[in-house]
Amino acid sequence: EIPEVKSAMKKLMPFVQHVKECVELDGPSALETTLPFDERQVLEENRAYLCKALELVNVTIKSSSEADKRTQEDCAPGKPFSVFTVEDNQVNGVMSHDKSPLPSEKQPVANPVCRFVNIKLCGVDPAQGAKGHEATVLLENPQGKQLLNLEQLTLEVKAVFGLRGRKLALSASPKCDSELTNQDVTKYSGQFLYAFVPKK
Repeated sequence: EIPEVKSAMKKLMPFVQHVKECVELDGPSALETTLPFDERQVLEENRAYLCKALELVNVTIKSSSEADKRTQEDCAPGKPFSVFTVEDNQVNGVMSHDKSPLPSEKQPVANPVCRFVNIKLCGVDPAQGAKGHEATVLLENPQGKQLLNLEQLTLEVKAVFGLRGRKLALSASPKCDSELTNQDVTKYSGQFLYAFVPKK
């Protein structure tokens, strides 16, 4: 047995199953290894917003090729991997010799370049290796182009949470007592929407 193959066997069958489900739902495009947009450019354009929203001093965007082996295994196109660090001489994110407000606190809140929605997953757990019950999904990329409608947004939400084979609906209510039906979802930009499995 080849050691490299043996160590990957645990992940191989779940990966094959995931790819099979993706191809059944999305066709051959699910096998693409690249995104139809420049992911790095989107992150760079929204750097100021990310710093403010996450209350960070700085955001450094790097290619996965610059990361360690574990990070390279965990990230994929459309699923960036975050690493948070604290530099020496920092207390609560502020350099100890400088007690002035963070640079991001001195500036007005930066608006993101692209419209987006925050999604909270309700009543169902993420699957296929996805983690967490909250995510942010871009409604357009680049700005003003490739605008998602409700159906496309729902597909993106399923992909983010590893639920491509499940029936999911979106609601503007945290109680998930009504499904969105209007295909125009731009009015929800910057707000939370709630993803749930509708009752039959």
